[in-house]
This record gives sequence, structure tokens and C-alpha cells, in this order.
Amino acid sequence: PFTEADSDISFPAYPDYSATFTSLDQVILGVAVDGPATSLAVSGDGQSFGDVSISGGEGSFNSSLSDLGLAAGSSIELAFATAESKRLFDVDVVNPISMGYTVGTGTDAVDFETSSTVYLDSTYNIYFEAETVNGQIDNYQIFTKIGSESEYDATPDQEVSVNSTEIVEESITLDADSAVYDLGDTIYYNLVLNAGTLSASKGGTVIVTEVALPATGTVTLRTPDYDLGGGKTDSLKNAFNFSALKIIADSVLATSPDSADIRLEVIAGDLALSAGVGSNTEFVVAEETFAYSSAGYESVRDAFDSGISFSTLTNIESLYTNAVILVRIGNIPNDDYPSADNKRYAVIQITDIVKADDGETSEVTFNYKAPKQAK
Repeated sequence: PFTEADSDISFPAYPDYSATFTSLDQVILGVAVDGPATSLAVSGDGQSFGDVSISGGEGSFNSSLSDLGLAAGSSIELAFATAESKRLFDVDVVNPISMGYTVGTGTDAVDFETSSTVYLDSTYNIYFEAETVNGQIDNYQIFTKIGSESEYDATPDQEVSVNSTEIVEESITLDADSAVYDLGDTIYYNLVLNAGTLSASKGGTVIVTEVALPATGTVTLRTPDYDLGGGKTDSLKNAFNFSALKIIADSVLATSPDSADIRLEVIAGDLALSAGVGSNTEFVVAEETFAYSSAGYESVRDAFDSGISFSTLTNIESLYTNAVILVRIGNIPNDDYPSADNKRYAVIQITDIVKADDGETSEVTFNYKAPKQAK
């Protein structure tokens, strides 16, 4: 209340004696004094910032925030005083650069604080916008690293000049290159916007995941001319085609043997799974430790490449319980469905084998995980 003061000090533009500025602002503060004072001493945090000359009861305090030693996120309480009176003014400083952004595409986009995912050898996008107050964005930089314990390289992965006060709907495309990353890696990224000596940054994570084999189902195949009894046979469930995701009948195989990716046969009294003639499909029996439940494109491909492949698997009834068989689909042309598009591998898990009549009346049931149906 200054009841004992000779001079009443006020800030006409800031009746609450506080204001927020950015670190690019120049602060000019109007000061009025009701009294005989000819100057006001300005101080804060134990430092003196000089005097404000008073003429006709008015003056102004003009100082840059850097002169006050203030950066984004800091604050100071300035004291304006005559010999007998003092008034306080609170200054808070915020970063002049504001940023907003997401990771992903469309409805799959997430904010930067949420982990996103990317398939190995695929790209992911960072979308962002930004603006400054009383300044210009010079450029933005993107840095990446693997894992939380590693350090960002001093050289950015990308640097783009801006020279504008705002960035509208900008995007950065990054690649989860298998030459750099492995499945399960967590990619950390940091986006930095620079405006003169000032900068703003935010970051997040992207987890490298397997390409899914989204087509799933259960199939039961029967041996050719399966005896249903009563003089009836079933010749409609002899083979399965992974590209069309459908069961193939014996009659189809007679004219189009390459349409079968996997076929149930009897060879010398043993049950066998074979590829249709001309289909070039191959099989590998997975190790018992292979996890069917989490199998994806890369794990099936890598396990297939490390195994021994066959066009026919004989004596399948002797395989381990719930045996997993890796399939490289041969009847999908490479130029139409390259491996990178997840069109050439599938995996099955045998759940039941019923063998009768020395194999002639037998059936095999398996679950499958495969690429989406070919268009």
C-alpha cells in the first residue's frame, strides 16, 4: 500500500505487475511515479540494472531479456525503487518457438510422446508444424539413434533450411533400413528447430516390428478320392492355394497342378505334403522352438533361409507334435509381389492328423498365417 512512501510507483499497462514474454522479445516497460522522484533504481536477483529517468512523473525501463540473463523457462522479479518506495514486477520467459506434430499416417498418426511402429525396410513419417514470436526459424534438423543408452550423433540425419516465421504441414520421411536396424530395435528421434541462438526440440520413439501375416484360418485336407463310405468319395479338399486362400479340388489339379501350394498325398503308405507340379512352392520344417503364435514375414523368411527346403515332406505323421512348417510360396511372380511386399511366405501349424486305410483315407488339419489374398 506504500502508506509510508513519498512516491507511489505504478505500471499503467500491467496493473497486476506481471507479464510473460518470449526470449526473442525486447521488453519496454512503462513506469509512472506519483511524487517528486527523478529516477528509479532497477534491480533483481541481487543485481543492479541501472536507473530509470523520470520526467514529468513518467519514464520507461528498456532492456533485452538477454541483458537480464533470462532464457526460455526462466523468470525474475524486478524491483523498481526510489529512496523511499519500491514496486515489484514479475517477468516470466517462455520459448518463442511453438511446435506441434505427429508420427504416422492419417488415422494411424500418434503424437510424439507415444511410441509408433515401423516395419523393417519400410518408411515412417513425422508430420509437424511450428511458428515463432518475434523471430524467424532458420532450419530444422532430425537426429536418430538406437536405444536409450546410445548418444545422438553430432551430425543430423537431415537438415532443411526454412527462413520463415512458421512451418505449415511439413513432413520428414525416415527409413527403417535393415542394414542399420534389427527387429525389436527402438529408434529414438529428436526434431530440433533453430532460430538464431535459440532452439526448440521434441522427440519420441519408433519400434521396429515384423510385417504381419494377416490372413489366418484353419484348413482340413483329405487324401485324393477320400472314401466317405456308401460308395461316395470326397475329391474337393485335396490341396490349398495360399495366394487365393482357398481349397483346391482334385479336378482342378488335373488341369492346373501348379495351383496347389500344399497338397496332401500318400507315398508308399506314408502321408506327405507336396507342392503342386510347376508351382515351385517349397517347405521347411521349423525347429521346435519356432514360435508360431508370433510368426511374421521376417521371422518366417529368416527361419526358412536357415533351414533345408523340400518340395515334398514325407512321413509327416512322424513330425513333432503341433509341427510348424514354413512355406515359400512359388506361384506368385516376383515382379508382381516382391518379398518386400510380404507376398511370398506363409506358415502352417499341424494340429491334427487322422490316418486310416494305410493312409488312403486320411486327413490333415492345420492352422495357417499367410499374406493377404492376392488381388
